[in-house]
Amino acid sequence: MKNNWQKILELGAEGGSITLIGKQQEDESWVFSRRVNEIFSLEDDEVVPGRVQRERRNISATTNNMSNQQFKGFEGALKILERYPWMQLFPKYIHPEFRLKFLKEITDSKPSLSTVRRWEKATGIKVTELEVDIFEQFKQMMKSSRHTVIFTGAGMATESGVPDFRSAQNGMWNGIDPLSLASVDAMKHNRTSFMKFYRKRILDLQDVQFNKGHEILAQWEKVGLIKSIITQNVDGLHAAAGSQNVFELHGSLSRAHCNDCLTEYEIEKFLNEETCRCGGIIRPGVVLFGENLPEKTLKFASIESEKADLFIVLGSSLSVSPANWFPVDAKENGAKLVIVNNDPTDLDDVADLVINDYGIGEVLARVKRLLEVK
Repeated sequence: MKNNWQKILELGAEGGSITLIGKQQEDESWVFSRRVNEIFSLEDDEVVPGRVQRERRNISATTNNMSNQQFKGFEGALKILERYPWMQLFPKYIHPEFRLKFLKEITDSKPSLSTVRRWEKATGIKVTELEVDIFEQFKQMMKSSRHTVIFTGAGMATESGVPDFRSAQNGMWNGIDPLSLASVDAMKHNRTSFMKFYRKRILDLQDVQFNKGHEILAQWEKVGLIKSIITQNVDGLHAAAGSQNVFELHGSLSRAHCNDCLTEYEIEKFLNEETCRCGGIIRPGVVLFGENLPEKTLKFASIESEKADLFIVLGSSLSVSPANWFPVDAKENGAKLVIVNNDPTDLDDVADLVINDYGIGEVLARVKRLLEVK
């Protein structure tokens, strides 16, 4: 029941115990505190009941009383526990909502096999089953969400063969100064190079097909599982796959417009180097270096983020502003946050679920299969 303290984790061994308690608030977030009984540290993690080697510490803690310190979120719970050798203790009880998170925390730290086995026994989860639980957790978030928003970055496009911007091997900007080719100044004063660069990008994209991840997102939008997509990508693949409610933060290479009067044209007008009837330059419909992101798109993306109760990041490092503000806005407004990305991001610590070891298409396909199981 909300607003009442509950036992979240009870740990013990010869010489002491720790009980983590938590209180779920009205906004569904958790606040944690602890109760302590004679704290100790262990010399190694190969412990068995009744034969614990320890080195006692003098730690200011009130025996059998609740700590005055309280922390929010699961990372707050870990902050309370990090002072103690809690991974080495014997878990006696784990709240069902947190057993997956605690076991994952244990296994990510790469402890001894005996430590892992103790926690497997307490949680009822095998390490080999962690992956299944992760996808099951993803599925449950999808099913319980009323307004799911997707945020995609370069990782979504690379699964279709689109190169990203800064990878070490085939990054688009390797050996290139973006300002010399993809800026407002280049468009006006270095037009030949500007045209050559964007013509190649556009023609290369014509051979690229949307991938199964794009396709699944379009299907989910059609049946109401997701409400909108915010994307950093300019490849137009979400629209090609059938997604309707897409906010393209950086525009799209599938469209063109006049730089002066903003009249929209088919991209072929740019490829043919035609001029607008007003005499202005026809250019790709993307945001160039030196330009602001489109205000209308930013506004709609911000509104969607604030309305979300589930915000899913797919293939973005979340290292570029203002794009990385949207998951923060969603989280601050009570949304669950899921991040699927090859590499860690700055928001992993506040995310409710992080998946690094699978491609986006595979993740979405697994969740789709789980959602279809009656």
